[in-house]
Amino acid sequence: MARATWKGAITFGLVHIPVGMFVATRDKGVHFHLVTPDGQCRLRRQLVCPDTGKVYDFDQTARGIEIAPDQYVILDQDEIEHLRPEAGQTIDIEDFVDLEAIDPIYFSNTYWLAPREGGARAYQLLVEALEKGAEGRHRPVRAADEGAPRRRAVADGALALSVMHWSDEVSRGLPWSPRSRPRSTRASSTSPWT
Repeated sequence: MARATWKGAITFGLVHIPVGMFVATRDKGVHFHLVTPDGQCRLRRQLVCPDTGKVYDFDQTARGIEIAPDQYVILDQDEIEHLRPEAGQTIDIEDFVDLEAIDPIYFSNTYWLAPREGGARAYQLLVEALEKGAEGRHRPVRAADEGAPRRRAVADGALALSVMHWSDEVSRGLPWSPRSRPRSTRASSTSPWT
């Protein structure tokens, strides 16, 4: 059986349903490695200072945030830990919205939520209630373990949880002007993206 990537509970009002979160998608793309021309050895990248040419080991590095060109604020591990959202064990249902109200560009990774010990009956009741009410099948929720917004929906009698991008993480507008493309690449009368 698959291993849960997170264990916690769905909560709303006085209801508390213990669940586990399981990966729903897997990347099946081809991933290349840099190798020697004869394919006998995988090449490794080095951490090199472009100014001095000095090679550094990973344990000789620090983490920094660029605040201006070539100006960094260095953070130690305690400061980085302090910046992370507080870990939690609950997924709180905050509101009800229609799926059509959420632009698909906001969706990131999707996970299955499965009931854990003692939660099967309440989980099934929640799934059935969500399946019955068409207007209530899609819920934005907040997980206490991360700051990213999430959407929960019912699919095939189970709960699916999608991590979503914040609005400032989504690029709006085309990276090119449709009018500037050569005439031969313009769509005829319809676009394949509509």
